Amino acid sequence: MNIQDIADFIDLVKNPAKYEKILKNLQDEQARLNAAVETVGKASELDSLRKDVEKQRDKLESVYTQKLNKLDSEYKAKLDVVEKLQTEVEAKSATANAALQEANTQTIAAAELTQSCVLREKALSKQEKLVEAMKAELGASVTEYNEKLNKLRSVMA
Repeated sequence: MNIQDIADFIDLVKNPAKYEKILKNLQDEQARLNAAVETVGKASELDSLRKDVEKQRDKLESVYTQKLNKLDSEYKAKLDVVEKLQTEVEAKSATANAALQEANTQTIAAAELTQSCVLREKALSKQEKLVEAMKAELGASVTEYNEKLNKLRSVMA
């Protein structure tokens, strides 16, 4: 033992409160260090959990991206089909409208033709009556002419 150790021992015996305070500080420091070690242990666990979560996040992001791309491509394909169908519908609608317009024009023409035929039929009916009347007149005139001719022949003969 050296002199300093002996002096420290005597000081300990004479002033125990000072050393109790130092001992208390050492114990508090020890407790703080133990807590820090526990925190570091938990932090390493947290780091491990963080890494696991990051891996899962990356995996889920990859799955999400794949699904999103797949849905996007399906949407584009369906949109193309819809646009194609819309174009076809518009073309068929235009054709149908043209056919309807043509049918309306033909219906109007047919109505006009029917009206014309009705008017012609009425005119022909009048003409037939007139011809019948003329025929009857002509028949009477022929009969009268024949009678006169017969009388003339009988007078000449």
